[in-house]
Amino acid sequence: MASQDKMAVEILESIKETPYACSSLDRLSGGSANFTYRGTLLSALPSGEPTVVIKHTEPYVATMPSFALDAIRSVRI
Repeated sequence: MASQDKMAVEILESIKETPYACSSLDRLSGGSANFTYRGTLLSALPSGEPTVVIKHTEPYVATMPSFALDAIRSVRI
């Protein structure tokens, strides 16, 4: 992992029992509202892809935690 940030550790823990379990996460630059990482998969996807992009939402802006932003914006409909 590029940096041992708490958010990345929590994400790794939350996906460890899924097909998207990762050995490491690297924070991607760009964007301001969400936390975005490239994850190196423990097992490649059926398509052969060895990595995934993970977009994680919190109820605040990633680059400015004091700015509240409803996480409902990222709910898949």
